[in-house]
Amino acid sequence: MTTDTIDVIRPGDPGYDDHRTGFQTFRPLRPDLIATPSDTEELTSAVRYARDQGLPIAVQATGHGTPGRTDGGLLINTTRLTGVEVDPERRTAWVAAGTRWDEVVAATAAHGLAGLAGNARSVGVISYALGGGIGPIARRYGFAADHVHRIELITADGERTMITADSDPDLFWAVRGGGGNFGVVAGIEIGLFEQPHLFGGSLFFDTPLLESGLKAWREWLDTVPDEITSTAVMVPLPDLPVLPPPLRGRHVLSIRVTSTGPADQAEELVRPLQAIGEPLLGGFRVLPYAEIATINNDPTDPAPHRNRSTLLSDLDQSMITELVTAVGPGAAVPTVFELRHLGGALAQPPAVPNAVGNRTAGFSAAMINGLSSADPEPAELDRVAAHQGRVLAQLSGRSAGRLFTFLGGTAGPDDVRAAFDPDAWDRLTKIKSRVDPGNVFRYNANIPPSA
Repeated sequence: MTTDTIDVIRPGDPGYDDHRTGFQTFRPLRPDLIATPSDTEELTSAVRYARDQGLPIAVQATGHGTPGRTDGGLLINTTRLTGVEVDPERRTAWVAAGTRWDEVVAATAAHGLAGLAGNARSVGVISYALGGGIGPIARRYGFAADHVHRIELITADGERTMITADSDPDLFWAVRGGGGNFGVVAGIEIGLFEQPHLFGGSLFFDTPLLESGLKAWREWLDTVPDEITSTAVMVPLPDLPVLPPPLRGRHVLSIRVTSTGPADQAEELVRPLQAIGEPLLGGFRVLPYAEIATINNDPTDPAPHRNRSTLLSDLDQSMITELVTAVGPGAAVPTVFELRHLGGALAQPPAVPNAVGNRTAGFSAAMINGLSSADPEPAELDRVAAHQGRVLAQLSGRSAGRLFTFLGGTAGPDDVRAAFDPDAWDRLTKIKSRVDPGNVFRYNANIPPSA
């Protein structure tokens, strides 16, 4: 259906459900209108239409995250606005609003270059990079937000501008780390790295090795250089034919490793992990950067789930014992529990400062709980929420705040504030007051205008 200035989809129109739902299907958006721009001019027109009509704006590319509030307003779905332009001499790429990381990886790998992709190949580049962005080579190169050079932004008043560290240092600082709170991003220029190959892979261990394997992994991390980025995940797997036979119906420990260093050095570094025990599956190898998503092999099919996460200052052996009891076999709610080793370049300030907070944290801990449907019964949600709350309470003694890039639709105001130190939060809210005083961009992990 066409309004005076833009084409929109309304509830009941063909395609409404498809365009409001993304990878995360829990509590899908319920906008009054959906715009699907195919170029920057149409994207700008959509923002101006929302301005003229007094509508709040939500933006969605791949839908890996969900906003806290989902009813009403205008949803701008950017899946038609894609494209990657690689400049191999400058080692940069211009990435359009709805582009996914698998598209960027394919385009840059052809030049022997790599962007700081996420674990999942289907994640959208813009929200990932501007929220912070931690991927499989993060300890070597830092946050994805640290390597964003330019941003084309359409602010709440419908003005389209290219921001850099020179043109608007405050806004450039805020958007790189504060994400979509300050406008709709039409595209970004990211830095690339000469990383045509990697060494990496994963090992899957059976249930009896959950605790001892996690403890061995934690000890091993103290011995590795910044070239090594690693995660450990406890995963309850169903007994389904789609899974490899050794993994079916088991609660496994998956240890994933990526090394940007020489392969022979990396082979020596991972030997202690292979001594944990006989793996059910997996191994390590040299692989082209274009295959980086195979290391974590994250799911690609949309599904409903409820996520919670926190940062940890450290992870000790007694905490591992508690975690295995809380989220391992026999847990109150089946839980995928992921621990990411941080530090390295993630702990260093970027060349051009940005708003990413809590850089000194040692680990990220995340819970992913699958749900029975996109709109589950309240009793199911209460059960999952209570379980996640208990686990977070157990971790509170080592809490180091939150990471903005991992805040989902369940994040409350306190969670968002915990992603930034007090001075940064004060600065962010003042910048928000300048560019979006009406909090038009509030269907997100929201940074409100200052009082």
